[in-house]
Amino acid sequence: MLTRFHRFALQVMVLAVLAIAGVAVQAQTVTGSIRGTIVDQSGAAIADAKITARNVGTGVVTTTTTDRSGTYNIQVLHIGTYVVSATKPGFSVTSNRPFTLEIDQIAKIDMKLQVGEVTTTVDVAADSGSVLQTEDSTLGTTITANILESMPLSGQNFSSATLFVPGAVAPQYALFGGSNGTGRDISASTLPSFNGNRQQTNNYILDGADINETINNVVGYNPAPEALQEIRVITGNANAEYGNVNGGEVLMVTKGGTNRFHGSLYSYYENQDLTANLWSNNYNHLPKGVFHQNQFGATFGGPVYKNKLFFFVDYEGYRNTAAGTSTASVPTARMRTGDFSELLGVNSTVTTPIQLFNTQSGLTHPKGLTPAKDVNN
Repeated sequence: MLTRFHRFALQVMVLAVLAIAGVAVQAQTVTGSIRGTIVDQSGAAIADAKITARNVGTGVVTTTTTDRSGTYNIQVLHIGTYVVSATKPGFSVTSNRPFTLEIDQIAKIDMKLQVGEVTTTVDVAADSGSVLQTEDSTLGTTITANILESMPLSGQNFSSATLFVPGAVAPQYALFGGSNGTGRDISASTLPSFNGNRQQTNNYILDGADINETINNVVGYNPAPEALQEIRVITGNANAEYGNVNGGEVLMVTKGGTNRFHGSLYSYYENQDLTANLWSNNYNHLPKGVFHQNQFGATFGGPVYKNKLFFFVDYEGYRNTAAGTSTASVPTARMRTGDFSELLGVNSTVTTPIQLFNTQSGLTHPKGLTPAKDVNN
């Protein structure tokens, strides 16, 4: 049995590993930044003002101060909903309304401080929601978790969502819902083409890690759409930090834990009831084949320590069974013993002899025989 000391040591080790992982996450490129200028009512810059950016979902607070020109810059922030506040002795606390910080976004939040008591809070009359990207020339589209949940994604393939980005086309859209035996096909045929570039020129990053398959340069892993918090598709002027981009830069971030427990259950079931029969089956007067396919899973996240430590897990399963009717020619009982004389009309109903011949003898037939069909052996 573990002693109290051993249990405590184990807890410290686990927390240390999670803390290191958290630091590593903050160094990823799938984050956002907030910058702006703080001035007083006359428009004069305010130096040394304290700026606080609070993540509404997790309660995590990041702080900085303004420089002599009244500007501030908070970088490497996890995506999510934020509230920015500014304060300085002699001025009232000023806060903007919640806004959504997206992947690779530089949100510009400027505020004016009013003279007053620090205990007084002033809300900036700014619209809540998304903030326009005005700080760089990157062109792209953001697909949020709410949009993903509302999209009819073929085969639960996240790439289907990127087809709605301006400049994207699907050379072989029929394959997007296909299976390669493990759930979803991840070949080049199930990837979109952006702005006329080849599908292999796209670049895929999940939580800051490159997930490109290195042989054919296609996506090497297809995450479950239910586990994604956001997809950012950059189709023009991508930053040099990404590289490998002639086509589209697809940045994905998985969901994370918050101060509230949250999760989902899903199951996408298909069978033959609403499908058409194959042309070949109709031609041979055969019925539709029977198949059952189910993609199912669950997500769950929440707090370990409120405002400090969080967790999120997801699972997805894939089951596919199929059956059908087909026709085939099989060897007779004598042929299975090595006796192929039936092909020559011996003790059989064959009227036209079918001569077997040795492929290693120049493919010549014995004299006097004119076989109607050649069968290699």
